[in-house]
Amino acid sequence: MKLMVFDLDTALCQSSAMEGLALCQAVEDLTGTPPSMDAPPVFTQFTSAVATLLGREPTSEEVDVVRARFSVHLRRQMMIRTGVIDLNVRLIETMNRLMGRRDTVVGLVSSCCSRVMQLKARSMGLVIDAVPSATLDDGEDLFDILNAIRTRVKRSYGFRFREATLVADAVWQPAAERSGFDWVAPSEFPVSGVSVDAPASRKSLV
Repeated sequence: MKLMVFDLDTALCQSSAMEGLALCQAVEDLTGTPPSMDAPPVFTQFTSAVATLLGREPTSEEVDVVRARFSVHLRRQMMIRTGVIDLNVRLIETMNRLMGRRDTVVGLVSSCCSRVMQLKARSMGLVIDAVPSATLDDGEDLFDILNAIRTRVKRSYGFRFREATLVADAVWQPAAERSGFDWVAPSEFPVSGVSVDAPASRKSLV
């Protein structure tokens, strides 16, 4: 069996502009003053992004407040600015085809929390309830997220994988190498030859 994991944030869609605005709004809610700079990429490290905007290390309580407000602002933007999300239709369709293979288990990861991951998926028109996943809730380090999905899939399916592949932006590459995943950039993931070899036994994403 093969494990094929896609990063929702950098492989299946790009919503960094929307996330950056939401984070700036969340920090403003905390401090009462708009940040003096644009937000760095949120999908790398949430806490470090908050620290950059604050100009200092935040307390754990401040991170919790910003994270909650970030979810509120991101949800609002996804309701009124859906077109800002750039979908990678090619990879989404490929992932759907892979889910129909008997020799492959498909999973999803996100460096956002599970609530934001569900929010993004709904905005994209994806149903991911039946898809094994791991998020920021499993650990802020990307290495922890990958270990979490590997463990979760093994427990759910009860067998070992002869290979595990992660399709994600280069920011995930060091964590992939540490956790034993083959890393592939979204632009380099081959779609030729990917086909369904048996009736799908798991729910499709769309």
